[in-house]
Amino acid sequence: MLKKYKKISLFLDNDKTGKTVVEQIRNSYKNVEDFSWMYQHYKDLNQWLIR
Repeated sequence: MLKKYKKISLFLDNDKTGKTVVEQIRNSYKNVEDFSWMYQHYKDLNQWLIR
């Protein structure tokens, strides 16, 4: 399903499950970028946005 996109931007949770899913997607598709570094001190993007 994701292979039709030129770029895949990930904003997943900063927990074990989120990191596992990032690695699974990176292993399956090209042009994957993980943006969880932006909110690395928070559980997820939503928590960072409402800080």
